[in-house]
Amino acid sequence: MNILLVHNFYKSNHIGGEDVVFTSELKALREYASECSVYTYTVSNDDLNIFSLLKGVWGNKAHANRIQNIIKENNIHLVHIHNTFPQITPLVFRAVKKAGAKCVLTLHNYRPWCIAGSFIDPSAKKCMKCLEKKNRIHAFAKRCYRNSWFGSLLSASAHTLYEKRKDLEFVDVFFYLSNTQKQQLLYCGLSEKRLFYKPNFVPLLNERPTVKEGLVFVGRLEKEKGLEYLLALSNQIEEIILVIGEKGDCSIDEVKYPNLRFLGKKSRADTLSIVARSKYLLHLSIVEETFGLSLIEALSVSTPVIGFRIGTRLEFIKHQYNGFLCEPETLCNTVNTALQLTDNSYKKLANNAVLSAQEFTKEVVIKKQIGLYKHLCQPVLNPNCH
Repeated sequence: MNILLVHNFYKSNHIGGEDVVFTSELKALREYASECSVYTYTVSNDDLNIFSLLKGVWGNKAHANRIQNIIKENNIHLVHIHNTFPQITPLVFRAVKKAGAKCVLTLHNYRPWCIAGSFIDPSAKKCMKCLEKKNRIHAFAKRCYRNSWFGSLLSASAHTLYEKRKDLEFVDVFFYLSNTQKQQLLYCGLSEKRLFYKPNFVPLLNERPTVKEGLVFVGRLEKEKGLEYLLALSNQIEEIILVIGEKGDCSIDEVKYPNLRFLGKKSRADTLSIVARSKYLLHLSIVEETFGLSLIEALSVSTPVIGFRIGTRLEFIKHQYNGFLCEPETLCNTVNTALQLTDNSYKKLANNAVLSAQEFTKEVVIKKQIGLYKHLCQPVLNPNCH
């Protein structure tokens, strides 16, 4: 079975979760799928300029043709696509089908229906207007794409074109990451028959310190990630909070928040090591995320999670079993309750956290993924191909 993985990387100074997942899956597939030959086709936004963007964002035939040639030359049975925006574009779906391969798309976000990808507007409120009104005028008016007039106009126009061309109809199967996301995708109009559950996986670390201290927050420092709640909490408790992530465009007077320790952006390995030595991870995002990789990673290193009672946190956090769920207005009380647990109670919470993460280990998820590939490829596989 020959597999082609396709991905449009973000800029190297702004690596996204999709980039991490793609790289991890590629390495894992080559490690576990001995019966598969895994090929790749990737582009990076480091190479993007305004001229190539304006020329190709509507439908990049050059990338589509190259991918089509790779499929034919290497007898590719299945193409698994992650991100296509803005360079590869959904035109690739047609190219895959025309070349005779199965087309799989992992939906890491909701960008086909919301240019922000999250159904959250710039004021950090849930918004479904573009989906429900079937136009993206609101997205342009609100500058939903990175708070940019130009970016919002370009993205809204391009995605409107993709929708009119019905590009998604050329995708055989969509991989979704959580049951929360599945319900949202059904509301977006996708058929349940085309939706397959395939979560992300987390690495297994041997590092599980017996002594854990303090709280840790992982994520970009922005409103959507719960920045205002983080800042308010730091002045309501005495516990030190380690903060890992880029400050971006926000300006924070660190003197006003003496309990916060800003560590900046860290490598994935360093981040996991810090999370493993922390008593709790604070997951304060106000966005209904499609998965929540940092949450599952924390559980996998026996660090319970304190999060808001929304989205996938309702799936992954079991209140007082592997963490704590709360409302934004009860965050401080919940954190204080968590910090006052006895040693034995905390040990049970930490052990349960590890158990909760078992279904997201690399071996479990990749074996499931390979099984899905085989199931989808059965009609197109050569009987003599093993």
